[in-house]
Amino acid sequence: MPPKKTSLKSKRTKDDDEPFPEFARPSPTECALAVQVLGDLHGTPTPGKQTMGVLDSLVRTILSQNTTDKNSRVAFLSLKEHFPKWREVYDAVGTGRVEASIRHGGLADIKARNIHVILDYLLTQHADKCEDGGQEPSYEWLRKESDEFCKAELSQHKGVGPKTVSCVMMFNLMRPEFPVDT
Repeated sequence: MPPKKTSLKSKRTKDDDEPFPEFARPSPTECALAVQVLGDLHGTPTPGKQTMGVLDSLVRTILSQNTTDKNSRVAFLSLKEHFPKWREVYDAVGTGRVEASIRHGGLADIKARNIHVILDYLLTQHADKCEDGGQEPSYEWLRKESDEFCKAELSQHKGVGPKTVSCVMMFNLMRPEFPVDT
């Protein structure tokens, strides 16, 4: 008889080290085992250098949703080629130029709107932490914040779910995360 499957949505008892206690699996122990097995098989990576800003990483990850890595890379490079500064992206709202620059990655209208809302939030709610006297949107200040704060801050945005948050935390903020996809 095959083993009984455990529903992924069964509730667990809340434990401080469990990021998603509402799911039965994977448990923190199972995640640690997966990391160990993958490390044994492929080698354990060492953290690399931070290669892009936090906001760049967030937008790059948003653009990777519902498309291939190749298409999202093309969309991000096109966006940065047309708009080298985030303020330029913000100022281009309503022109269709942002959408055109990311069209290759799919869902351009939705992604452009979500990106604009994030930029607006940074410029209005965190201008004191933004660059160039509050004129250039930035999330670099997250580097000094706790994991819990960063997760709460990033997840409040529409279009930014747990996987996107985990990717930004792991790849850019160099935090120990385990992004999970369906």
